[in-house]
Amino acid sequence: MATAAAVLTLTGCAADSESAETGPEQAPTSSPAESGPASPLPSSSEDLAARPVRIDVAQTDGIVTPPPSRVEVPLGSTVVLRVGSDVDDQVHVHGYELEQDVAAGGTTTFEFTADQSGLFEVETHETELLLLQLQVA
Repeated sequence: MATAAAVLTLTGCAADSESAETGPEQAPTSSPAESGPASPLPSSSEDLAARPVRIDVAQTDGIVTPPPSRVEVPLGSTVVLRVGSDVDDQVHVHGYELEQDVAAGGTTTFEFTADQSGLFEVETHETELLLLQLQVA
């Protein structure tokens, strides 16, 4: 995942904003299987959409790791988002209206289909941190 220049904090999530600061973009990648040859690159967007997009992010002492960035997600793909936290919090995926609690020292996992195109913020409610932006196209 590409990194942004600074950790951004939010004042709240009363509005579902689909626009935010622009930043580096990077499509998800996969690694070759350990026991076999490298997989060929996908030949179409349908091939990309068939692969789950796995995203791991955590907040520790008010710092997001990796730093907030924009993650490109193919429309129609499955997203598996894992969020770790050192404090009790709630994670919100804007636009998809997904919310889950995460316990201090724990991890919560979202799995959903990216069936809406646009730019969607993922943030925490208690600590008001921007975790990442999903660019679905």
